[in-house]
Amino acid sequence: SRLSLGSRSTAATQSQTSVSSEATTSVASSAPAVESLPATSQTGLPSLRRAISAAACAVERIILILDVGERSRAIREVLTALVEALHTHLFSAIQNAAFHCRKEIKASENLTAPIVIRLAVLSGAAVQELVTTKLTGVTTSDVRAAASTTTLLNQSSAWIEKVIQMMLKAMLDETLTRASKVLNSKQKPDDFIQLKEAEGEAYSEACSESYRIIQNVSDQWLCSGPPVDFVKSANAKLDANTLSFFTELAKGTLVIVKNHIRKFKYSPVGSLQLLRDLSGFQTLARSLQAPLVVKEFEDLRESATVLVMSPENLLMVMEEGGWRDGNITEVMSVAELRSDWGTLQKKIKATHAKP
Repeated sequence: SRLSLGSRSTAATQSQTSVSSEATTSVASSAPAVESLPATSQTGLPSLRRAISAAACAVERIILILDVGERSRAIREVLTALVEALHTHLFSAIQNAAFHCRKEIKASENLTAPIVIRLAVLSGAAVQELVTTKLTGVTTSDVRAAASTTTLLNQSSAWIEKVIQMMLKAMLDETLTRASKVLNSKQKPDDFIQLKEAEGEAYSEACSESYRIIQNVSDQWLCSGPPVDFVKSANAKLDANTLSFFTELAKGTLVIVKNHIRKFKYSPVGSLQLLRDLSGFQTLARSLQAPLVVKEFEDLRESATVLVMSPENLLMVMEEGGWRDGNITEVMSVAELRSDWGTLQKKIKATHAKP
């Protein structure tokens, strides 16, 4: 027989307590333990589905057993338990990913951070789907249930967005730090003094290694990060998170390269290696879909041609005012990196000072 809940009774109160308690326990025990899951495209989804299924069953029982006046509170408790369980495990995963990020990038291992971001996005989407499929009818007729559900979803979305930004920043900082360290440790002063003709058009070891580090991180993001379906596309080729991450990665690369090249002196022959390396970093920026950074690398490479010129040609260009209508300040700052700058400085300044 159908149980009537027109008036509150001891049995009804016990039923509600049982439903809420069981829902909370079931959801908490079913939440995905992401830190122990393998790095696959389906990371966490089985456990996530079990948690959502447990919450859905609890909601169905609440709607069946409890009267309208008690549903909103019970539903809020179930959803709160679900979201808190997901957040608890995601927080554990964040700590794990942040702890291992530096080691993983240094050793070129599979990165945990993109997987955590993927699970965070999928978790938010799954909770949203639960509300849409199971609670639409209830929240439409119950203002309190609708308000509490909306508040909970907004809080969850904000938390998940924070997770994404934290993980992106951790990956960005560790990637650029590692690339900068490799540039400093692998680059030899004579790389830009004597050109190694046998290497043909090859990049320097420092450039190749730092290029590989950044490219590896971007590749892993594309393979293990959140699916585009769950994020609004801000670009025809990249989703919003990927576009933001790749752009910042390209901008950071430009900064460390600019800082790096000012630590060396360049001969006209050896500076050909710098032009090759700058072309390599420009290619990297292009692969990261960062056109503005590509243009800045192009401008930097053009300025660096002042290092390739023979002393005679450089003086001739200065005498003819070749850069007077251009960015003479930038060109002069690069020219100061020439290994023969000491002997050219007075002549160049005198030439530039002529009316």
